[in-house]
Amino acid sequence: MTMGSDDVEAVGDRVPNAFRTAAIGFAAGCVGGVMGIIVGQPFDTIKVRLQTHSTHYTGPMHCARHTLHHEGVRGLFKGLLSPLVGSVPINAIVFGVYGSTLDMLDPRPAPALSSVFNAGCIAGFLQSFVVCPTDLVKCQLQVQDGFANGRRNFANPLDCMRYLSHHGGGAKGLFQGLRVTLLRDTGSYGVYFGVYEGMRRWFASDSTPSLLVAGGLAGVVSWTIVYPIDVVKSVIQTMPPTATADERRILVQARRLVDVHGASIFTKGLGTTMLRAFPVNAVTFYFYEWTVAALS
Repeated sequence: MTMGSDDVEAVGDRVPNAFRTAAIGFAAGCVGGVMGIIVGQPFDTIKVRLQTHSTHYTGPMHCARHTLHHEGVRGLFKGLLSPLVGSVPINAIVFGVYGSTLDMLDPRPAPALSSVFNAGCIAGFLQSFVVCPTDLVKCQLQVQDGFANGRRNFANPLDCMRYLSHHGGGAKGLFQGLRVTLLRDTGSYGVYFGVYEGMRRWFASDSTPSLLVAGGLAGVVSWTIVYPIDVVKSVIQTMPPTATADERRILVQARRLVDVHGASIFTKGLGTTMLRAFPVNAVTFYFYEWTVAALS
């Protein structure tokens, strides 16, 4: 089967459109991502501490009270700099790749939800390579809560990065947990964008409340699906860089978590994550759409 001149011209037209979409998505993703990170950081800190030091806390409120009492409000924003800086390239990749890929896969005004899912998966896969090191530093800093006896305390993100690189075999030390990050983010971003686009069509409106609800629900649904994987990821990324490759295996840590804590460990911190997911993703998508409209 050969392509006619009209087909070749159509494909050629898609390429510059895809680049333009990517550029707008890049800028809009940066704005939305930064706003979402700031809103969600306190919830994320509590989530990581519940996942990794579950025996020390009776629940999210106990964790929050302990953090405020011993560390003040700053304790809830521990590790903020790493995801805040990382959110710029991460969200640029996610929204830029998603938008341009979707334009290439299905350039119709209302693309098929299967195309939305596939474009989201590609975006999630690619952003994992930036998310992994920023999440690693964030998690290492977040578990400095007074319960991790014998752990190295880091002065700041750069101190943490130097330590992880030095003891983790160079640059690869910053990619501890890459496989589990890929496992978590590839499919979840397909669900994320699929739910968001599906809800927007169901509302048949781009009003502010509709965008906020669609974005919030997209975050809640996608996080619920991958939360058990995120628990394993948190454990792997809070391990010291001297941990063996076998200790960092996904199935090894999943089995160990069940043996020590029972299957309920995979829902530890889920409530906090849901409380975080709705406002964070509502804000992220709202500012994303607002920026896209402004730039377009």
